[in-house]
Amino acid sequence: MTGAEFDKIFDRKMREAYTGFYSTVNVKPALFNEALIMYIQDTYKNLNEQQEYDKLRSLIVTNDPYPLTASELAITTIRQYFHLLAFKATCTDQAFDGSAIKYTAPNTVETPVLTALRTGETVTILGITYYVKQVGSGNQYTLYTNSTLTTAANFGVVPSGTPMTRSVTYYGRTLYFSDKKIAQWGKPTIYIPKAEIADGKIKVYPTATNIIIDYVKEPTVRILPTDNIVDLEATYPYNFLIGVADKAVAMMAMETHDYNRFNVQNNQNTKEQSSTII
Repeated sequence: MTGAEFDKIFDRKMREAYTGFYSTVNVKPALFNEALIMYIQDTYKNLNEQQEYDKLRSLIVTNDPYPLTASELAITTIRQYFHLLAFKATCTDQAFDGSAIKYTAPNTVETPVLTALRTGETVTILGITYYVKQVGSGNQYTLYTNSTLTTAANFGVVPSGTPMTRSVTYYGRTLYFSDKKIAQWGKPTIYIPKAEIADGKIKVYPTATNIIIDYVKEPTVRILPTDNIVDLEATYPYNFLIGVADKAVAMMAMETHDYNRFNVQNNQNTKEQSSTII
């Protein structure tokens, strides 16, 4: 489907009643662009069924890693960011006592007592991050340079008294809204991190060093009513484009005060979003 073909579908849904008012050259491109953004918003709000994820498949970015500065990430640094879907944060365990670690070259560490440190987690020594594998009595660990624990580390000679920090990586459960901060329950922890979006940043709680995010990106392929070349279905599924057309019809009906047409089209969008594929 090209932009010109999309335009014909739109006109058919409007029964060509208002095509003179909405000219192809001046108004329709803006209308289609706004309808595209609004329909993405609507679909995002209803991401509880696989069919909704399928509609946005070309716009969903997964496992995108970023370092954090003071536990924050500027949204402007995220490629084509639109909406956050999920995140996984690496948080520093402030309760971990890494001040009396015994280092044995080339890659073994021992804590003075049993700790919460477990296989697969990470520790940082002299600014270098290692993955750990628990061995021996339970307070001994072998260090590796990769998460699959196949490449053993070689940290050489580490001075006595050098501190070691522990970090854990878990998926965040919910966004941290301002009105929830005063609640005594549901506080973020290193095992259940939370994030808020404020001041143009993603802010992670408790203190985190890295984040991996899944998000919806902004659309880069626009619907141009005069275009006969670009195949929109190479980017958007057919049923998604039909939903955008319905959204454009509803928006136009509101602007022209055709409330009967708006209600019919809006109900069609709602019915489509609430339906389930079995």
